Amino acid sequence: IFLKKNFAKKFKNFFSQKKIFFSVFLFFIFTSCEAQIILINQSKKLCAGDSVFINVFNGYSNYKWSDGETSPRIQIKNAGTYGITVTDVDGKIFTGSLNVPVYSNPKSPMIQGTPFICPNGLTTLFVDDIYATVQWSNGVTGNQNTISQLGNYAVTVTDFNGCTSTNTDTVKSGAAFPSKLPRTITLCEKDSIILDATALGALRYYWNTDDTTASITVRDSGLYNVIIGNGQCVSYDTSFVNVIPPPGYNLGNDTSICANDTIVLRVPKNEAYYYQWQNNAHDTFFVVKDSGLYSLRVTLGSCDTTLFKHVSIFNRQQKKPILDTSVCSVPFRIIPNIPDVRAYKWFDGSTNAYADVTKTGKYNLVAYNKKCYTDVNYLVTVLDTPKINLGPDTVVCLTNEKQTYILKTEPSVGTSYLWSTGESTSSIAVDFSGTYYLLAGNKCGRSQNSINIKFDFCNYVYVPTAFSPNDDGNNDALQLFPTYNIDRIVQFQIYNRWGELVFDAGSFDAVDTPQHAWNGKTNSGFFQSDVYVYHLLFSTRDGKIYQTTGDVTLLR
Repeated sequence: IFLKKNFAKKFKNFFSQKKIFFSVFLFFIFTSCEAQIILINQSKKLCAGDSVFINVFNGYSNYKWSDGETSPRIQIKNAGTYGITVTDVDGKIFTGSLNVPVYSNPKSPMIQGTPFICPNGLTTLFVDDIYATVQWSNGVTGNQNTISQLGNYAVTVTDFNGCTSTNTDTVKSGAAFPSKLPRTITLCEKDSIILDATALGALRYYWNTDDTTASITVRDSGLYNVIIGNGQCVSYDTSFVNVIPPPGYNLGNDTSICANDTIVLRVPKNEAYYYQWQNNAHDTFFVVKDSGLYSLRVTLGSCDTTLFKHVSIFNRQQKKPILDTSVCSVPFRIIPNIPDVRAYKWFDGSTNAYADVTKTGKYNLVAYNKKCYTDVNYLVTVLDTPKINLGPDTVVCLTNEKQTYILKTEPSVGTSYLWSTGESTSSIAVDFSGTYYLLAGNKCGRSQNSINIKFDFCNYVYVPTAFSPNDDGNNDALQLFPTYNIDRIVQFQIYNRWGELVFDAGSFDAVDTPQHAWNGKTNSGFFQSDVYVYHLLFSTRDGKIYQTTGDVTLLR
């Protein structure tokens, strides 16, 4: 309005002097400026999912936006052209509009590179596409990010429309999980320890011992290194093994002394060692005057070694054989283990340092040293592979309800036995039918034998296990078959599975059994196919009565 008034005043004379054409032209210009005004003087744009505020001068009396809002400032979320009509205090109306586009966000950036770090190493994550800006969560800007620490790394990219997108990747340790071998190990000589370097995710192990297994057995002092690989990185572990050696001395060889003599067992003194004899004495020497096994335990730290020496009285009669053995082949050579022997005299007068024996027996030796003698015995048992024979298969006739039969083999020294019943004696008692096996063995070999035992009533009646009453002339009735010495059938009854009596033959002579067979019929037909139970009592010619039960199958 200010511009319009000054413009009119300045060119008033000019307009009055010109043609009507220019007057009309300026009229439309001023009329246009008065009717339309630029109310929104900034450009706006949206990224997908965002919102933005647009506003006009807050000095009008009335506002009306194209979406119905009535405030100077509105928030928009969608693309479109937003118009406004305002009214000033003089009632004049002004309009304006703003076109707001919506831009798609860039797709989530693909983080590339190696997402793991080897020990003391680096890795690089990067995005390939071109963006206006690239910002990483650790402060790095640009497409590449060199990383030395494990953790989660996010990247936010901004395209040339100002829209953003984010993605995250995790950088992990690429090395196999540390095996954590013990740093130092103290080991006693003759002992061993397993160094186990098993690591989670490990594929290869390389020891400085040239082993390629996850664990190794160590017996010697030294530094043991292992390289652990998982196909991506390698890790290292080390153990130092210190083997404590035993004392460098012993009690000497076994020896013998004459009766009433003594001998001193002695070792060098070392303050680092702890000494303990078999009688708990702690000196570095021990006086011996009796035969026996003497021991000295020498301890250094957690390691100990026990030294032994056997001392015998040379001129004493042995109460028990100093050798009690069994052999499988002869001749067997007896070689005495007596220290300091100068001369031998055997049971047969031989003076050899050995004796060859061919049979079981006790063998005597008198051995001499330079001052005395000893009288000893050797017991030798000559064995052979066990031979067993349980005899022919046997039928045992029962005379009462509980009867046993003895199975046995001739026992032999040094032989063990195992029956199929689980018993381990040379003889067993059995009370039921079956095949019985015996395995016998000793240090020389083993052998096996079997026997079939059948327990049976030698006086019995045979009852078939099935019949088919279908009038085909074949096995149509259930008939009893007594043996020759059966005198009479006292009772023959048949029951169904519910315990109901379905047939009773009564009592009859054994020779009449064909007339007392069960035909499987009822008054109205046949009994159904099923399993039936029979009860049978019979007497023998000598007046004894026997009872038996069983089942029979009726087939149709």
